[in-house]
Amino acid sequence: MTHIKIVCDASYDHNLWFSGYAGIINIKKTPADSSKGLPVDTQTFTYQGVAAEQSKSQEGETLAVLAGLRQLAQRQRRESGETYIGCTIDIYTDCQGSRDRFYNFTPRPPLNRNDAEYYYIKEVYDLIAKYDWRVKIHHVDAHIPDLHANVIQKLNNKVDERANNARTKAIKMMLNPHEHGEVSNRVAVLVPKDPININERNAWSRLAYHLAEKGKKIHFYTDGDHENHPFLLALEDFSLMHREELSAIVKICNYTPDFLSDPLNKRELTIIRHHMKMRNFDTSVEFTNSEVHLRAALASRIIFGDPTPSIVHSNFSGRKHSAVDAVYDLMDVLKPDEHRFPNSVQGWLHTFLTYVNIPLEEGLRAAFKRERLKAVVSPETTFSTREEAKTPVGPKGSTDYIPYADEELLSAFLEIYETNIPALKNRELTYNQLARIFLLEYREHGHTFPTYAEASIERFVYAAPKKDPKKFVNRVLKQIRKLSPKPNDPSPEAMMPRRQTPVKKKPLFRKS
Repeated sequence: MTHIKIVCDASYDHNLWFSGYAGIINIKKTPADSSKGLPVDTQTFTYQGVAAEQSKSQEGETLAVLAGLRQLAQRQRRESGETYIGCTIDIYTDCQGSRDRFYNFTPRPPLNRNDAEYYYIKEVYDLIAKYDWRVKIHHVDAHIPDLHANVIQKLNNKVDERANNARTKAIKMMLNPHEHGEVSNRVAVLVPKDPININERNAWSRLAYHLAEKGKKIHFYTDGDHENHPFLLALEDFSLMHREELSAIVKICNYTPDFLSDPLNKRELTIIRHHMKMRNFDTSVEFTNSEVHLRAALASRIIFGDPTPSIVHSNFSGRKHSAVDAVYDLMDVLKPDEHRFPNSVQGWLHTFLTYVNIPLEEGLRAAFKRERLKAVVSPETTFSTREEAKTPVGPKGSTDYIPYADEELLSAFLEIYETNIPALKNRELTYNQLARIFLLEYREHGHTFPTYAEASIERFVYAAPKKDPKKFVNRVLKQIRKLSPKPNDPSPEAMMPRRQTPVKKKPLFRKS
């Protein structure tokens, strides 16, 4: 015969609508024939967790009851040798309201769809029916000093403390996700829909490729359609070159799920309530699926990532993975009002990061500096340029808007690239080597190119989109000509400090 006791409690923050819960489960298995003197098998284990968007403290207390029964159901499914079917369960809670609602429950759906407690009680009855449990809920006096408390009251004091610890720990982890030295391989990147010019486009591609090389999982957001975005195209190139799934490199954050009905999504709303609390706003309001709240919830998801697949877990963050290590905002500078009254995803993200201890780097220069990228970022691509940017349009001088190069050189460059694609994929040839092959071909056609600008071409070849080979080599050729001296210009080499030029090795992957 199996007899189970559950002592549970909850701790509630009325400003954040946030509950922590905890419980102790004692399982006593008595032999059927006690006359044989067989020992009684006793097991004791604990549980605790948190839940967001609890409109009242009683919801958390009832969830603590349900969480204990869920633990038993999980053990029943997981351990074939265990059998709790048909056993007696005594549950002790200091919330009289939870006990009353259990015994006065009616299965008729409530008028208020946000009545979470109704669904908790309904699940309790579903578990009772499934496992044929005989459940009794008892009220226990709370906060009785241990000196005067009985055994159940002492246990209630313990779970009360654990519930409070769960709640405070979860909020602390939300605001300081990497406080204890947790290493995150995730980074958030906010990028405008369109680049100002080819330099900015190349810088995006360079940053994307660099983050992917470091093994970062990128939370990517752009305001608008993400199809054929230069940042994503660079990641697609990387995934093809390294034979990795694109989904393993980047998570595109442009979805708007219902953050209110799914309990797993409600954690996104806790940081919004924290913002309201810090600004002395009324925190008793119920959220709606308005555009403003959806953008705020999406900003939270960009920072913290996806929720765990189950509401019962030991991870107090409630997330599958750790929060991002840094946020790179490459978008236009926010207006001052966006910091006080956020409306956009970008505005909400900036607002949240005034509370959450995660670095926010604004602009390409800051992003490149943090990533220790030595590639030169053109002044045209600095964040300050975007202060005045209204509708970014690629300038006429960029390689994207120049007609195709002369057919002879274009044909030679295209042949070189297509010949070397297998070697590039197998890492037998680097893009720096490919750039030097292009420059050698260019010089063999009778053109001059300054030695000091070779590194710039190497970076350009590395970062340029390669989905369309002809467009790729055309961009490369145009960039080479752009940096080449004009016929009447003084020799650039004479104007630059001398440096030793490495001996050029004959390319291994060039057709004769």
